[in-house]
Amino acid sequence: MMYDRSPVLPFDHQDTNVTLSYDSEHVKKLQQFLSKLNEQAKLNVIKNQQRYKQRYDINRSNPSYNIGDLVLMKTLNIRYKFDIRYEGPFRIIQTITPKTFIVQHVKKPTLYLFINRTTTERTLIKVNNIITNSKLFTLDTESTSILHQPNKPSLIQIQIIQSEYSSIILIVEVCHLPSPDQPPFTLIKILFDLLFQPDKKIYIWGEIDELIKFTRYQLFTSNQIYLFRNINVQTKFKNYWSDTYPHQSTSSSNGTSTCKCMTCFGILHDNLLALQDAVAFELHRWIDKRLTRQPFDIGLDPSLQHLNDKQMEYRQSLCNYAANDCDAIYQLIINTNIINEQDPDNTTSSITPTNYELEITTDDNDQINNQESPLPSINTSTNEPEHKQLSQEEKKKIHNRSCTIKQRRRYYQHEIIIKNIDKRFKIREIKDILRHKNISFFAVNISTSSTANKRKLYIGIRDPSKLSSYKIQTEGLFTRNHYEAFRREK
Repeated sequence: MMYDRSPVLPFDHQDTNVTLSYDSEHVKKLQQFLSKLNEQAKLNVIKNQQRYKQRYDINRSNPSYNIGDLVLMKTLNIRYKFDIRYEGPFRIIQTITPKTFIVQHVKKPTLYLFINRTTTERTLIKVNNIITNSKLFTLDTESTSILHQPNKPSLIQIQIIQSEYSSIILIVEVCHLPSPDQPPFTLIKILFDLLFQPDKKIYIWGEIDELIKFTRYQLFTSNQIYLFRNINVQTKFKNYWSDTYPHQSTSSSNGTSTCKCMTCFGILHDNLLALQDAVAFELHRWIDKRLTRQPFDIGLDPSLQHLNDKQMEYRQSLCNYAANDCDAIYQLIINTNIINEQDPDNTTSSITPTNYELEITTDDNDQINNQESPLPSINTSTNEPEHKQLSQEEKKKIHNRSCTIKQRRRYYQHEIIIKNIDKRFKIREIKDILRHKNISFFAVNISTSSTANKRKLYIGIRDPSKLSSYKIQTEGLFTRNHYEAFRREK
């Protein structure tokens, strides 16, 4: 059967000549027909769009927001189906345009901001203004371990305490600074000039000398480090512990001591106290220190380089670790009232809070545009001011830690310290040498200096009456010459 031809059945007579009709207007008619189909399709699309907009306007009227309203923000770059689609709540603190607002996080007031070569001049000027108007800070540093070399200074964390419930943490990536001849580098130097002033109080855990190794980056000098009032929270907390928890001879029904003094926890008055131990004891929180030897010089800010999901997640964990140390010091000085004890005239209630300017622009489809954010590198951290109840596993870790401290105190109550030992000596070899010389010991431990990368040997002696003779026996041991002789004998 063919178009425009009468059908021919198998039993019909077949003509030898076949004629087909031809329409000269066929192409024109076909084009007109397709054009009509195209126009109808366009009208149908426009009609469906209008109907969709009508339904959209009925279900969602044009929203109006006022200062003080709580809002949620859509999460950008959702990777998985069950990822959290909204973040918040945020409180609107300022209206710029009918669709542009400045908001502040309600439950996570601690924010952190990267300072590196990608930080804009506008952001640095805002940060410098915040530092100028603030008086209280916490400070911590992180270094990267390098085999057979001194540790490489990598991060300076500065927490600006705005009020008792809000703060901002600056993560200065000293390995990714702008060129010294660029204006942002000068603004970063001004940042430290403003910070290291006599009217500023900076709380640290340990000695301020750890900043000396950062002077190589030319952001500040060694003389500036000693201009401001630095308060060693490590010493303050030990005094607080001794005054708050004196020794008690009472014990529980199962025979274990319930005393909370430092001696019963195995901490001597001349020993240093680890930050995680203080946080576990006072705040009942567990600080994970497994990342302490990770490479902090790789560039934590996502704007420094293109990263995949796994790299982003790893750098986020390093950021949280660095920020948690600063926040732990902050929580300790608040919880133990050290912040008021140092200066009665400067309490947390007298601090004027400063809002964090996070500019959010929304369009009709509720999409978030953060291209014009005054602080584009700010990220909400995972720090929360509420103290969570410890789980059984976390309590077990703290208990094991306390038992380890007590055992260590007993082992090293009478000890011999040998400085600058050869790096090639192993613990097993050191123990064999001590046994060969009939030196009775509990334990042996080696520590490496974070600045000079020098090793120090600690030997816990069993018999204190032989301590003097053992010191004479160990003179000249474990040096470079001793190692060479030791290898030749083997």
